[in-house]
Amino acid sequence: MAEAIRAAGPGADARFAAPMGLVAAGQVAGEIVAGDPERIARVAWAAVHGLAAMADNGLLRDAPLDAIVDEAVQRLRPR
Repeated sequence: MAEAIRAAGPGADARFAAPMGLVAAGQVAGEIVAGDPERIARVAWAAVHGLAAMADNGLLRDAPLDAIVDEAVQRLRPR
């Protein structure tokens, strides 16, 4: 994974090194869409935090959180 973090480039924020490394490694494995690993990691991070905030505030109503998270993850997969 260290190689994947280095591949993320010098603009990588230290707080996002691990998520970006995971995204870059997923891209190399063909499991995550191509693109800027930093941007993809930030979008994924924001989606997870947004879903957590919505769930915590009862805004998901009866929607199963697992299904919504699965759908969000599916959006990161190559088509």
